Amino acid sequence: VMETIGLRKEDIVVISFGEDLAASTLATLHVKQMKVEKIIVKAPNDEHKLILEKVGATDVIIPEKEMAYKIAKGLISPNVLDYIPLTENYIICEIAPPSSFVGKSIAELQLRGKYHIEVIAVRDVLTDQIQMAPRADFVIKGSEVLVVIGKEGDVDKVK
Repeated sequence: VMETIGLRKEDIVVISFGEDLAASTLATLHVKQMKVEKIIVKAPNDEHKLILEKVGATDVIIPEKEMAYKIAKGLISPNVLDYIPLTENYIICEIAPPSSFVGKSIAELQLRGKYHIEVIAVRDVLTDQIQMAPRADFVIKGSEVLVVIGKEGDVDKVK
């Protein structure tokens, strides 16, 4: 079947069979045998993820687990609007600046020294304009969100 749809070895394949362990495992194995370099597979749990990685999946996504983590993160740190995990400890995330940040420059806030985080961009939610790598004298407005990078625990301290 895969050959008939024109699958080539340099392609990326996404496999999503829901809860069907046998189907997703066999599909992953067949795609791996075709020398596909990037195989992204949906799994229902960590045990299924382990099996899929053993047969050749390069990325395994557990949507329910990721969504649960995202919801929990929002409850624990309500100012964290969105995030992307980079490693086990580091994340890039959008945070709503606390009211104490508004009207102050990045230099005044001393985010690197106090929180060990770095502002890599600022997005104005009203205009959707993005200021990449804002300078130290950049003053934060109430309509902006900060895109920061740092350890997850350090980002959580920004309140």
